[in-house]
Amino acid sequence: MSKNLKNVDELAKMIDHTNVKADATEKQIEKLCQEAIEYGFDCAVVTSSNVPLAYKILKNSSVKVCSVIGFPAGVNTAHTKAFETKEVIKNGAEELDMVMNIGALKSKREDKLLEDINKTN
Repeated sequence: MSKNLKNVDELAKMIDHTNVKADATEKQIEKLCQEAIEYGFDCAVVTSSNVPLAYKILKNSSVKVCSVIGFPAGVNTAHTKAFETKEVIKNGAEELDMVMNIGALKSKREDKLLEDINKTN
């Protein structure tokens, strides 16, 4: 273990426990959240549609709900990503991971990437 980490609990707080599968069942999301609580992970990462369930399970714990925005391909419009961001925050997400538009990156369209970021702020 690194000299900077004092114990396993500190390491656990650096871990995001994730299930962003399109076919994840409620039972799987419940299990993900319970494991995150049990092991003291920093957050449970779920798709936007699973944020309300994760929030219900995690609201009285130290584990945060994280949602992915524009998942999986990042090709949604900036407006759509902004709407999704507002929606997941309203539903209990405390942390967000936005998927960048890879096509815009490859096309060197910094303006499109910045638009995504600025609209979701």
